[in-house]
Amino acid sequence: MENNILIFIIVDAAVTIFFFRKITKGYFFLKEVISWESTEGKIHDLIQVKRRDKLFYKPVVQFKTPDNKTVQFKSTRVKENTFSMNEKVEVLYNPSHPYEAIIKGYENIQYKEGITGVTALIIFNIAAGIIYYFTIYL
Repeated sequence: MENNILIFIIVDAAVTIFFFRKITKGYFFLKEVISWESTEGKIHDLIQVKRRDKLFYKPVVQFKTPDNKTVQFKSTRVKENTFSMNEKVEVLYNPSHPYEAIIKGYENIQYKEGITGVTALIIFNIAAGIIYYFTIYL
């Protein structure tokens, strides 16, 4: 029985560390994005991605930095066709590394990882507590 308790503690610690890293990664990325520059870009291309017999699109955006350098990046998010070619979009980019860029309001900025992480931690710890309780007292 003590081996079961030890296994629960080890698994719980591993899951907690895994999701805590995801939560903090999302938080620090969001904190960094807040300080990025904003500019206007345009949809340069739409890359088709097929998933489960459905077509999705990954926008390729082009924008210019203040020093007139043209930058092009692919969105990290794939959705159904929400953009059209040459459509203007607001871009947030890292002034130190302009290729680190996102479409404002389109990218999820990793908040879903934080929500998923917190939810998984709560559910896992409740389940572990229930299993521990029934292992000890029944």
